[in-house]
Amino acid sequence: MGKVIKPMDLYIANIPFDDVSKSKLRPALVVDVYGEYVLVFKITSKYVSKSNTVRKFYYPIKYWKEAGLLKKFYVDIHKNYRITRDIVFNRPPIGRLKITDINDLFLFVQNYKDNM
Repeated sequence: MGKVIKPMDLYIANIPFDDVSKSKLRPALVVDVYGEYVLVFKITSKYVSKSNTVRKFYYPIKYWKEAGLLKKFYVDIHKNYRITRDIVFNRPPIGRLKITDINDLFLFVQNYKDNM
């Protein structure tokens, strides 16, 4: 039987870049799991160097240490990635978002959608 995979778990996954045909191992937040696919948001630590336009898509993880991250990270909601289960789950999860971050991320996404 396969691993139990839950939304809001954090994994290290091979996530494609948006503008080139390469990818990078990085933290990823599981948003949904269906069949052989997983929907994820990428997690990034790059914030200061980004424009205000890009920053509006970045949710700051408040409890990043408790989530298993080594430094301050942001959930990039501008795009979700549909990747195969085996690409994400060939490693154990690194952590899980705390309930406060889960709720605040939900509100952050809703606010973004409402203002589109």
